[in-house]
Amino acid sequence: MRVLSDNDVDLVPKAVFAVAISAFVIEDFEGRTTAPPRVAVDFPTGKLVFTTGGSENLAGFRAYETFQSKARSDENQIVVVWDTKSCALKGACFGVRLGALRTGVLGGLAVKLLRLEKLVPAPLSEPDCRPKLSC
Repeated sequence: MRVLSDNDVDLVPKAVFAVAISAFVIEDFEGRTTAPPRVAVDFPTGKLVFTTGGSENLAGFRAYETFQSKARSDENQIVVVWDTKSCALKGACFGVRLGALRTGVLGGLAVKLLRLEKLVPAPLSEPDCRPKLSC
């Protein structure tokens, strides 16, 4: 099992994130993932928020807080991942970088797919699965 921090995440080539997230998006399109809605636990000063999900080989969760503290920590999130075949805990990541990279890569992938939307003729697309674009 590996435990990573934001510094460790910054050392990983960004292409690794792009490949992993692209693969997950394809698995999701094929109906091979699970990602139920996030769950929040309310406290007087904020919330603990949990997201869970995975695919055939990996499962995990992310937890973060929304507490109203003036002394915010850069380590206010944790991501934990298990191998669903071996049941081994694969790793944990503390910090905020992984979430920011995930969001950025998803945004980049969305832009790429929207550009392809304009390049692919309609008969080659799957109209029931594609959003209608007005741009």
